[in-house]
Amino acid sequence: QKMKQDGYTPVLLIAGYISPQQMMKVVDAGFNVLDHAGNCYINIPPLYIHITGQKLDKPKETETKVFSESAIKLIFYFLLDKANVGKTYRKIAEETGYSLGAIKNVIEEMTRRHHIIKTPKGRVLMDWRKLLNEWQVTYNQSLKPKLFLKKMKLGSPELRRNWQDIKLPKNSYWGGESGANLIDGYLTPEILTIYTDGDSVDLIKTAKMLPSSDGDILVYKKFWTGEADSKMVPKILTYADLMGTNSARNIEAAKIILENGL
Repeated sequence: QKMKQDGYTPVLLIAGYISPQQMMKVVDAGFNVLDHAGNCYINIPPLYIHITGQKLDKPKETETKVFSESAIKLIFYFLLDKANVGKTYRKIAEETGYSLGAIKNVIEEMTRRHHIIKTPKGRVLMDWRKLLNEWQVTYNQSLKPKLFLKKMKLGSPELRRNWQDIKLPKNSYWGGESGANLIDGYLTPEILTIYTDGDSVDLIKTAKMLPSSDGDILVYKKFWTGEADSKMVPKILTYADLMGTNSARNIEAAKIILENGL
């Protein structure tokens, strides 16, 4: 209305979908209108176009379906080693703990999305980077929030300054900004992230940490199988953690890790 009052005419309002009743209210107010379904009222003499009755098609469920929780975890297993996708269902089940049915469903969905192709020599993972970035978005939106356990803090400023020297409990690993710092030292962590397969009590006992609602240590449940000698989570997960933040410095650090090889 302000644009019209200021003399900017004609004005075209574009929206996702406008009902016939609402469209006529806009038209009566003296504006041209168009929606994504194709309904429109445009009256700029000698041009006159009036289309109504078009429905906004909803995307098919198969096109909007996000990866399930089990799929996110299995894709992580495939991303860790491209050879994993070519293993038998039974071998995958043995190494991940998932049922044959769940594995079959995930592989079929990935094949439908062209992340996996079948060749005479077996299944092959396609466009690893594209899959990685699709995975990290879904992981951060769907799975990671469910893995959160609690916030903690270190017992003293000295411990915080020397957090790299802390020996975490068995099957616990640094991720996020702390994992990135251990990879290349590029990032000085403001937030420390730990993935653990144990209990927070173990962290309190062995790492001198305390539960704290405003703590700068975020503790998450470890979701993958197997143990590692490293005190860091797999680089893929550190990359995902960094990309899931709104921090420009974290995203820059993630890109450096990616370019240096995951």
